[in-house]
Amino acid sequence: MQMGNTNIQPAAKSVHTSQAPSSYLSTPPPQSSSYHTIQQLKTPSGPTEATNMPVFKCPPKSEPLWKGWDQKAQKNGLRHQVYAVNGDHYVGEWKDNTKHGKGTQVWKKNGAIYEGDWKFGKRDGYGTLSLPEKGSRKYQRVYSGWWKEDKKSVSVVPSMPWVEVGLIPAECERASV
Repeated sequence: MQMGNTNIQPAAKSVHTSQAPSSYLSTPPPQSSSYHTIQQLKTPSGPTEATNMPVFKCPPKSEPLWKGWDQKAQKNGLRHQVYAVNGDHYVGEWKDNTKHGKGTQVWKKNGAIYEGDWKFGKRDGYGTLSLPEKGSRKYQRVYSGWWKEDKKSVSVVPSMPWVEVGLIPAECERASV
């Protein structure tokens, strides 16, 4: 089987002669130092000036992953149920990774609850400390009053008798009606 002599011609070169509008050429390139541009473009007819278009952007310097995770884990503002390693938990406001503002702390070891003001991780301002009654869901207010740097202040408000967690005592309901 003999193949015929075929004359294959190369495709004609397509030359694009249209010019871009002058507004495209007069747009200045971004002034960021991370952009690299083409200064000259080589074509079959010889070198020509390019339009200083950005070719690529250098990637930003990467930080270690732990830095990003640490920033996201910083406690600032209102947080819900933040648990400590020992089982204690806190719900409330934070500032610079410390309890600061209104909040409630529950200690797992003895079940005590403090509701009140915090200042830089310490009880400071008005607050109430309650301890659980053994074998029930009732708490007794041990101290209701002012705190200064995690210590009880001199002025004390008399505490109410045993109260049920999450319920308003009957005396308070009748007084508010």
